[in-house]
Amino acid sequence: VVIQEAHRLRQRKNITGYKAFDDTCRRLGLDKHKASQLDWILKCSRFQVFLYDVAQHVMPSDAPEEAFRKWLHSATHIFSLSSQMRCRGGEDYLNYVKKIFSDCPPETRLSFSDEYTFSIYESAAHLQAEIVSLNQVWGLCRMVAGYGWDWITRKEKSIHTDPELFDFELDGHRFIWNSVQSDWVNSEHALDEVGCIHTIQGYDLNYVGVLIGPEVVINPQTQRIDVDLSNYYDKKGKAGTDFEEVRDSILRTYAVLCSRGIRGTLIYAVNPEVREYLKRYCPVVL
Repeated sequence: VVIQEAHRLRQRKNITGYKAFDDTCRRLGLDKHKASQLDWILKCSRFQVFLYDVAQHVMPSDAPEEAFRKWLHSATHIFSLSSQMRCRGGEDYLNYVKKIFSDCPPETRLSFSDEYTFSIYESAAHLQAEIVSLNQVWGLCRMVAGYGWDWITRKEKSIHTDPELFDFELDGHRFIWNSVQSDWVNSEHALDEVGCIHTIQGYDLNYVGVLIGPEVVINPQTQRIDVDLSNYYDKKGKAGTDFEEVRDSILRTYAVLCSRGIRGTLIYAVNPEVREYLKRYCPVVL
């Protein structure tokens, strides 16, 4: 069994469908409170190949890192994939963006020349227009965001025919969350919508536009990037978890969103202080 995106295997925490999870654990003779989907796979297969990245743990429901570390002790072979062949920014860019969304920001600003575009926009509407324009040239260009806005249109069936239906507005442009959850990137209205982490993780885009919501702030004491959970709308993401766990998930989510573009990442931050922070690390597009 080959498991891609193994970091998204789930445990019994903040999930939809507790009964189905419990029933599976019971059939396999596993303790539902201690087991995860990692244990299911180990129980039901003889040989396993896991492609796993601890930096992409973005939800409390993800199987704990400790479970994978325990499994590694019995693993036959362990390989570290050190080269990033998809993103034209390479490992330098990926490590750079992880540091930006951490307590240890980069000491110096990096430039990725013509190989990779990494820039911040002063206007969300301008960013949206640029993604549409790039999509006409390259295809597979999409807008994504963290959970900084409520999903108002979740149950609406006419969101693309009724101009009064939208989820949030920035710079005069009305944005709509993804209307489908399965294969959103290739869905009919994807270019006119904003995808979340669940719709984009595991997908590759040519260019990605990332909206950094009001839940991301700058801590006035440390002057480091931080979060405000009063502006965080993923109920399952923060139920039954402590502040540090949710904070780490939010910041990792943005690092993952900023790694989806093969040719470039274009960003906009709602919070002015966060915009100023990000301007230290990438050029500004007015």
